[in-house]
Amino acid sequence: MQFPASDKEKQLVHLFVRKLKKNLEEAAESARELEDLLLDNHLAIDKKYRKELLESMMEIDSFAWRLNVQTARMNNRKERIIPAP
Repeated sequence: MQFPASDKEKQLVHLFVRKLKKNLEEAAESARELEDLLLDNHLAIDKKYRKELLESMMEIDSFAWRLNVQTARMNNRKERIIPAP
């Protein structure tokens, strides 16, 4: 049996979640700005650029999937699941 999450563990999780949310919000804003620029100026990006962007998005999607799996694994150890503040 594992001990409940410590205050330090909780603080670190909250810190990294806030940091990740901020970065994702900034990425979403950049994506909107790029889309507006492309649409407003009748532009497009080439195959290499699209591939680079899609690979980054797939990394985020893969992270989200692993996050769900880890939470499911921990369901029988709820004392180790960090709740949102």
